[in-house]
Amino acid sequence: AHSFWFEAVWIGRRLVLAALAALLPSESPVRTAAVQAWIAFSLAVVAMRSPFKSTAENVLEIASLLLIVSSFAAVSAEGFAEQTAFMWVLSLANLLLMLVFLSYLAWGAYSQKLFSLGSRLLSLCRSDS
Repeated sequence: AHSFWFEAVWIGRRLVLAALAALLPSESPVRTAAVQAWIAFSLAVVAMRSPFKSTAENVLEIASLLLIVSSFAAVSAEGFAEQTAFMWVLSLANLLLMLVFLSYLAWGAYSQKLFSLGSRLLSLCRSDS
């Protein structure tokens, strides 16, 4: 993270969510509202402060928080289990975001090696001609 304070925000967000889950009954509308409000607050902090150096990382964090609050709202809603199509869309959205995260991590880890390999292959092809 670009800002050292954001590590504390991350830990604090998780601690508050765990406390809400432990202290409030799962059927309570207060629990649903409190969790959504806390995630919305976290989203606002990330959107206003852009704690990561990379714009892509800030966008991914915002997207993940939006998907978390959307998923939580959906599964907390009455009758969600009967809405099979929406459940599939939400599951696919979560899977897609996970794949985007993994792709971003892989690109960061291997892009330099891929470019190096590509330039070697290109130089080999040029030397053969």
